[in-house]
Amino acid sequence: MNQKKEKAMEEDEISEELAALQLNILDSYFQFRSNLPSSAMTGTKMIEENKSTEDIQEDLSAMVNINKATINLYMTSHDYGVKTMPDGTVKWAIWRDASTLL
Repeated sequence: MNQKKEKAMEEDEISEELAALQLNILDSYFQFRSNLPSSAMTGTKMIEENKSTEDIQEDLSAMVNINKATINLYMTSHDYGVKTMPDGTVKWAIWRDASTLL
């Protein structure tokens, strides 16, 4: 195998590992968040915590760089909707387990 093919294969492997890491971080971030205002697993009330894609990106920036498209795909694939804010901006409709805020 020539060096170009080997390098391309290594880059593909790194890209796949990075994508898996990003999904793992997003799953962890949303562990106590929901797309619906239903009761949390702990039985506590859920509170509204609407965020933009950039808000989520910034929250996770200390752990991993995640591009906006990846976050948007994650949100839609997990059935998160959007909500128009009073100032006219649009944010993801997110509900958070209130017990995790203590």
